[in-house]
Amino acid sequence: MQVCLDILERMKVAVLLVLLLSGLAGTSCRQRDIRTTTILCPKVMNEKSSEIVFRALSRTDGVQPDSIRFESGKVTVTYDSMKVAIKNLEYVIAEAGFDAGEFPADPKAREALPEELR
Repeated sequence: MQVCLDILERMKVAVLLVLLLSGLAGTSCRQRDIRTTTILCPKVMNEKSSEIVFRALSRTDGVQPDSIRFESGKVTVTYDSMKVAIKNLEYVIAEAGFDAGEFPADPKAREALPEELR
């Protein structure tokens, strides 16, 4: 009977250690990595083009929509790099019809833009 109680006590200690270690491991992993980048977009020069790019980026998971800023030919955006990468952001802008970083504008999307933005 005493042997069974000793084994049971050791099992309790082992379970508690496993729970403690798994709890510590879960808190040590990075959950978010917020970064800010500026993407060159030479054709994003006015309010109408900025609105199109804003809509595309704000629908992207990991982008903080209230952080999107436009300067002449540049888009600055804050994003969670654990959810989305810079290349993904550039691709989203290119799919909206504008050159972005290394990505040329999607031809079909560019054709769909108002003529003054092509």
